[in-house]
Amino acid sequence: EEKSSDDIKLIDDSWYAENNIRLSLNEKVISLDAEKRTLLSDKGIAREYDMLVFATGSVPFFPRVEGMDAENVLAFRTQHDLEKIQRLAQTSKHAVVIGGGRLGLEAASGLRKLQVGVTVVNREPWIMQRQLDATAAGLLQNLLQDQGMAFRSGTTASRFSVEENSVVAVELDSGESLAADMVLV
Repeated sequence: EEKSSDDIKLIDDSWYAENNIRLSLNEKVISLDAEKRTLLSDKGIAREYDMLVFATGSVPFFPRVEGMDAENVLAFRTQHDLEKIQRLAQTSKHAVVIGGGRLGLEAASGLRKLQVGVTVVNREPWIMQRQLDATAAGLLQNLLQDQGMAFRSGTTASRFSVEENSVVAVELDSGESLAADMVLV
């Protein structure tokens, strides 16, 4: 069953009205005049604004790695993804999370709460490199390690070992092999 965006809203629609915010979903801005503070949507609706926020969404990045199309390689973006991850976690002992940014760490934390062992693989020298300096990242990593997470930084997945359409190990460019019952990207 496919979930709608209403199923995963963090804020009720009434909040926007109470805060004098006009929320327009599933519309694209096709022209914008910043001097006049007006825009035109793809639905032909012209609007004036005082302040404008674009929420553009995102698309998960899947590295080009052999075995990426296995059934237990998952993104972490939608309600459907979350439900599949929760189902798979029931029978998984260890997961590998590709990416040590905010979303990767949130996914890893969620898996730990589901009693799944987790190794975060991060190509950057330290986790959350865009948000934290090396010292702060080290402190955060120590805290997360105390919660049971493992880390491999400065390396990336070079290949997924697949058996019967499921990843069983993640091969790193450092030469290390990590056992995996699921991979989150």
